[in-house]
Amino acid sequence: MNLYWLLALYHDRRGEYSRACDYISKILEQKPDAFNARQRLARLNRDLRDYSSAAANLDYLLERHDDKDLKWDRIIIATLQQDWDTVRKLCSELEIDLDSSDGVIDEEWEYIRVQTVDESGDHVNYFAQRTGPVTAVIKGVSRLGNRQCFGDQVVFDPAPLNRLDYKDDEGNPVDEDGHHTRLYPVIERTSEGKYMTYTLDGVHPGETVLDDLLDSLWQRDIVTSIRSSDEYRIIDQETGDEMSGIYVYLLVHQDNDIREICGYVSEQISNRDLVLIFPQLARAANDSLLLEKFDEIVSQYALEED
Repeated sequence: MNLYWLLALYHDRRGEYSRACDYISKILEQKPDAFNARQRLARLNRDLRDYSSAAANLDYLLERHDDKDLKWDRIIIATLQQDWDTVRKLCSELEIDLDSSDGVIDEEWEYIRVQTVDESGDHVNYFAQRTGPVTAVIKGVSRLGNRQCFGDQVVFDPAPLNRLDYKDDEGNPVDEDGHHTRLYPVIERTSEGKYMTYTLDGVHPGETVLDDLLDSLWQRDIVTSIRSSDEYRIIDQETGDEMSGIYVYLLVHQDNDIREICGYVSEQISNRDLVLIFPQLARAANDSLLLEKFDEIVSQYALEED
């Protein structure tokens, strides 16, 4: 059996989950109550998205062991299956308070961070709001060029990747990197936010006017994220004057009418007489007149062309 276990671990590390399952199954044929083997098999079932088998293996163990970690593993599987009755039962056993008494668990819990893997295979951490024992909605904004993760709903492993063992200057708990929130690895994205990313670039209009502009965009369900620092400077090529610049991401939901959104953004900027361009959005809306206007601004202020 030791050989089967070593072979299972070997294939597991290589991401060959089906082959790892085969060797674990050989162990369980000889020793069905082997705790570590069956727990490992349940996790492999989860990795293969065979949630029914994962649930069966965890239930087998829970019938024989009153184990807190097993219950959390079972909550993950029940959440992925949208088996909310089982999630609620286990929450009760773990003394986890819920705001609702039945149906889908979609609540407003604490803010956390979640770790995902992007298209390049790199780990990326996002700010998120926990909505249940192992669920969260991503509130952080992805970098331009990457798939936009804002609004994605995810299931995460409740074992945090960090520990809040330190204190900041005010005595609040933080991790070794100074973060106040726990970081959890994402297991699966269950729903996409479906936001497209555009940019807003140009002369900083001042904090008061900028806040007013961004508020008006939020009212039209346009998510905004300021990406520039105070060091961003723009030079008027005609006068030589240097001024503060501003660079903002605009997130627009895919269900919105892109021409209507473009018109709204244009109106809000025009009403305030601001020097700001959004060529990606104008291009998506096929607004050639706006693009011509933006070309003149790009030339005058030496802005980067998208």
